[in-house]
Order: sequence, then structure tokens, then C-alpha cells
Amino acid sequence: MVLFKESFESFLRRKGMFQGPPGSSARVSPLAAWAYACTTQSPVCQQALYEARPNSVSEAKADPSGKATLPGVPPATYYLFAITVYDGKALVWDLRVDLKPGGNSVTLDQHNAAPLDPESTGARPSAGGSQPVAVSHPCRVTDAPRAAKPGARADSTLSVRGGGYVYTYTQTDRRTGQVANSFTEKGNFSNTTLYLVDEDAENIFRNAGIKPVIFPIRLSLIESVGFYDAFGEVKNVPGMEIMTGILGGKKEDLESPEAKAEFDCAMKAIRSHSVAQMTTDPDARGTFPSVPAGNYYLYGRFYRVQKPFRGGGMVWNLPVVVKPGQNAITLTVANAAYK
Repeated sequence: MVLFKESFESFLRRKGMFQGPPGSSARVSPLAAWAYACTTQSPVCQQALYEARPNSVSEAKADPSGKATLPGVPPATYYLFAITVYDGKALVWDLRVDLKPGGNSVTLDQHNAAPLDPESTGARPSAGGSQPVAVSHPCRVTDAPRAAKPGARADSTLSVRGGGYVYTYTQTDRRTGQVANSFTEKGNFSNTTLYLVDEDAENIFRNAGIKPVIFPIRLSLIESVGFYDAFGEVKNVPGMEIMTGILGGKKEDLESPEAKAEFDCAMKAIRSHSVAQMTTDPDARGTFPSVPAGNYYLYGRFYRVQKPFRGGGMVWNLPVVVKPGQNAITLTVANAAYK
């Protein structure tokens, strides 16, 4: 239990954290989005608490009977914060308490927990469903940039092979510490479209006017494009049933036409800077068409889960030096830009 100088939800709003997908019709309260991150054991749950620690004036752990006594503080208005899981759902308290001189007490129960359900005005999606909206700024992309040098001979090739991956997921029961669910997936980077571009993808996106995402924290532009890819069409994105179960409504309420417009702009920018592209075969191998020797970046995204939905995966933004003749490179988890 933590005593904060300001409401934890107010802190999240002030910092611009957990504001929800940009352009989404779902009005997700930051506190509800943060609680969802905690129930899915996302590291951003702990990160938000860490950033809020300067607002903490007193902390204590509850004993086995659920009681706790926090160290004394000056009389003032504070916010008592705590989180637990009950019946598979998060219960969060962000309770205003006016402390007077001497002893004070408060009882935490389901009635004074912060509202996270569909009936709360903060957590409920707005009515009316998704409304098509255009990207809120011009997509600054031209077809002019190319890495090919005038008069340079396209006598160099770049072959790519996948180094493979092993993904293991383990879910642990918080109360017992026992493994509740676990699976391992092995595969390779097959059927993946790759681009050989003339510039760092981060710069390409910046020059195209792609906006960074601040949900729950500020993401790089490469990470932001992955976010836009997911929220541009959420019907088949894993985990959305849980999110909308907390917020009410349908998965489509989280879909963001603005995110789709940003992703389309980003990929248009990548294609405008591409001097060659190819798609790896079922054995995760492929060779780009011949290009002039020079410095390039290999850009592409692999979706780890292909069926029944796209999900997970990694993005490469890999600098490569293509020398005259034949060249080869191996894609691995280690040399991905983000995973």
C-alpha cells in the first residue's frame, strides 16, 4: 500500500501515459489500461509505479490478515493506492484520504475500489463505434529518393537466410508460484517481405512525418510503426478479448483508422526509399535483385504467429555493406531492431 501526494490516475494523465491507441474510438482510462498491463504481467506495469515513486510519502505491506499501518506523515490530503487480483480481475484503489492529526483508518473493499469496469465513465468506450478519420497530418513522402547511383553498375547481390527462433511463453500463478500455462514455438523467418533501403528507417519515418506513440511510454518511430500496424486492424490481434473485457464493448472499438493511416504512410515511405525488395521462401531464404555496391539498410517485419492471427515477431533495420559481387547475411533475433 502506497500513500501518494496525488492520485495515481492523475499522475498517469499528467505524464501522458496509457492514453490509449491514437485515433481510437475507445476512451480508455489510463488507470484501466495500466491495470490491464499489470494483469498481463507487462513490464510497463512496474515501470509506471517506478516513475510515480517521487510522489510517494509512505508505504507499507499488508500482513496475512490484510491489515497495514503506514508510517506517520504530516496532516494533509493524500491518495491511498493499492492493487490486488480478485476473481481473475484487477482491483485498484486510488482513494482520496484526508488525514488529520493522530490516528486515521480506512477500510478497503470492492465498494471504494477505483472504477475499471464498463459502467465507469472513465473506462467506458465512447458510443457510436469507430468513425473513419484521415491521418491528422500530411504524409510527407515522394517517389524521388533512391539509393541507386547514376551510372553505377547494378552488379552486386545480397542473399538472406533466416537464423531461426525459439519462443517460450510461461504463465505463473501469482499466488502459488506454480506454472499455470506454458508452450514453446520454434520457427524461421519464412514468407517475410524485406526491403533494401537507402537510409535508416528511423530517419525515413521521421522525414515522412510519422508521429511517435506515447502509450504507455514514448516509443521509437520503429516501435511506433509496429504499434500502428497492430491497432490499424485489431480484429485478429491476440489479447484484445481481455482488454475489451475490462473496458466493455467490442474489439473493433479499439480499432484506429488514424493508426492505419500512419502505418500506410510509413510503408509508403519505406517503399519510396527501397532499391530492391523480396520475400523469403518457406525455407527463410531469398536474394535481392542486383543493386550497385554501397551502404544500405535491410528493413522488414516478421510476424511470429501466423495462424490464426498475426502477432508477436520482430523488426529489422539492419545496416549492411553490399560489396561488388555476391553478399550474404543471416537474420537473427539478436540483430533485430526490436522484438
